Amino acid sequence: MASLVAAYKHTPDLNLYVYSADKDLKQLVSSSTFCVDPMKQVTSTVQSFTKEFGFAPQHIVDYLSLLGDASDNIPGVSGIGPKKASDLVCKYGDIETIYEHIQELPRDLQEKLTAGQEDAAFSKELIKLHVIPELLDAPLESFMLNADFAKWKEILVKEYHFKTMEKALDDLKKKFFMPIQSSLF
Repeated sequence: MASLVAAYKHTPDLNLYVYSADKDLKQLVSSSTFCVDPMKQVTSTVQSFTKEFGFAPQHIVDYLSLLGDASDNIPGVSGIGPKKASDLVCKYGDIETIYEHIQELPRDLQEKLTAGQEDAAFSKELIKLHVIPELLDAPLESFMLNADFAKWKEILVKEYHFKTMEKALDDLKKKFFMPIQSSLF
């Protein structure tokens, strides 16, 4: 996904939608790339992300590197919670800059960050999305979705009882089959 976004995010009149509830993927959010949580039916934009977190989407990597993410087995820095991680990222931007300015922080926070420095760096490598160079030149048409929405609805909603997926699949089907008219002006 990161490779496709990197390849096409600057294409005029093309908006990219990443469907996932995974917070890690929000690092892809930009003026032309949106993350959609299909379960909550919430779309993250640069504005909504910044309002929620207080920093730019690309810094979610640093935030989660400090905080950790148990669902993805990301250790983070022990003793750093959401508020402190957010405050640090808002003030310094990334974990490298935080560690450059560690002497400016209260002693107890310095100790936590020093003890967790390896975990923070390791966490950042785990969270950071990587671009696959071979995909950057692939034509967009080669990635077009050709989904059988009726089949997926049958399997996910009726067979496995993921009732909340029904609306997400219906919305996706509408977007897939109904072209969006560009501005005439």
